[in-house]
Amino acid sequence: MHHRVQDTQQSNSTYAYDNYSGCVIPGPLGWCAKIVGMHLASSPFTQRVEESVEFLSRTLTAAEERLGALSAGAVACAQHTRHLALGGKHVRALLVHVSADRPAGTPTPEADIAVAAAFDLLHCAFLIIDDIIDNDDVRRGNTTLHAMARDKAVSLHGVVPARDAEDYGRSVATLAGMAAQNYAFRLVLESGADPATTAHLLRLFSIATGASVAGEFMDVHHSLPNVHPDAHDIAITNRLKTSSYSFEAPLIAGQRLAGRSDHHLELATALGRDLGAAYQLADDLRDVYAPGAVTGKTQGSDLYQKRATALISFATTTDAWPEIERALDATEVDTQRIAQMLADCGALADAQASISAHLDHAHRTIDDLALSADATDVLHEVADTIVGSYSTFLP
Repeated sequence: MHHRVQDTQQSNSTYAYDNYSGCVIPGPLGWCAKIVGMHLASSPFTQRVEESVEFLSRTLTAAEERLGALSAGAVACAQHTRHLALGGKHVRALLVHVSADRPAGTPTPEADIAVAAAFDLLHCAFLIIDDIIDNDDVRRGNTTLHAMARDKAVSLHGVVPARDAEDYGRSVATLAGMAAQNYAFRLVLESGADPATTAHLLRLFSIATGASVAGEFMDVHHSLPNVHPDAHDIAITNRLKTSSYSFEAPLIAGQRLAGRSDHHLELATALGRDLGAAYQLADDLRDVYAPGAVTGKTQGSDLYQKRATALISFATTTDAWPEIERALDATEVDTQRIAQMLADCGALADAQASISAHLDHAHRTIDDLALSADATDVLHEVADTIVGSYSTFLP
């Protein structure tokens, strides 16, 4: 039996603004405050995640200095990458540490610290590339890397044709994303884990990265005018693009680092799959129903871009779909009206039911993992937080 805790903790995060890269980044415990509903301040895993964040900060700062010696023009992009990697919720790093489940009060192994940091950096790499693909200029309330580089091309170098500035920004961001991904692999390689574990982790990273790339391709392909993916296609896309590296791989990595059995690896995979599916569905709902001030992105961007989401796939099976499709194809997309139509036709309820089914299974798997009470509680809270991330904003 799992229990749920209401959030009463006040944020003690601080924020800093970097004039060079134009990013607002959280202070030491900023990541903890962002995980709504989770009492991580009292969790034994808080310090372990902080160690990974601090390790990543030191590592990327040193890389910036080396890069600056080669090209001063690259420093702003390196700083932007660092700030993006250090921001966010650090859920992937948390999952590594919780899954490894080291005894409370014991030092965190260096390998755990480095591998958890590597997942944060891998996530950063995918965010950079995702923003290029989606042509998003804002991420977490900050200018995205490709937009920052585009604007700096003009501000630092005078009159630059708009097309050239766009090409420069996208090119620089693509290189930054590739560099971040490469460095994430290096962190795993040099983590200090034993050779056999390192080999398993590198293979895990490679599989998760390849899966995410394949899923991103499918997502892009589904956006073509005459491509009509069904719910099964979208579910596969979401698992490849999101679940594989955000939930499955971090949980498996923690189990590997702790030397647990193949049975535990299978349970971690199943748990990651359910959490990832629920998270992606919740993300679809946040995009449509949560204000931009909460998500850090334009509300309804999936609707503007006609993205093939699970929420939309549920709507395609209803009698209301022809009207919804016309609204999506309109010159001026009325996102508020479409959001209400999705609720009225039952697509929203179907999405919520699917989220609940995945999370019910996730909660059972968490108990089957038989981790410590602290680790079990945190994983249950991670699952519950997925619901809390969107439910407040629904009609």
